[in-house]
Amino acid sequence: MSNDQNQLTLSWDKDQIRSKPKHQVFNLFMLSGLTRVYINTQKMDVKLPIELKQIPTVILELGYDMAKPIPDLTVSDFCFEATLSFNSGLFTCVVPWDCVIAITTVDGLGVYYEQSVEQIKVEEKAQKKAKFTLLQGGKN
Repeated sequence: MSNDQNQLTLSWDKDQIRSKPKHQVFNLFMLSGLTRVYINTQKMDVKLPIELKQIPTVILELGYDMAKPIPDLTVSDFCFEATLSFNSGLFTCVVPWDCVIAITTVDGLGVYYEQSVEQIKVEEKAQKKAKFTLLQGGKN
């Protein structure tokens, strides 16, 4: 990491970090080391291995200096995409930013996105309210 990158990391205070879009926070944290991304897996646009999609919230750890490098990591205004290694093997993940609940460093610096958590609560509440009616009849 260059001195310019260190200066950028140290020059942002907590309020500045919170006001940045998720992709900028992610990029900044990735420059400082291992980054944890907390993901709402229940959104349709999230592409993760099937075993992870069954867990409501998943934490991915990403970094530029990992033991297994992530050569195809791409970050856009809308999502990040990367081929990651899981127990089941390699998988190309796509994580839209609106599915990200929080982004943190391993040192404890992080941003929690309350609106993302509130959306999860609304979706869970709607699922609990869903009622089904058994319809009789039909042809065999």
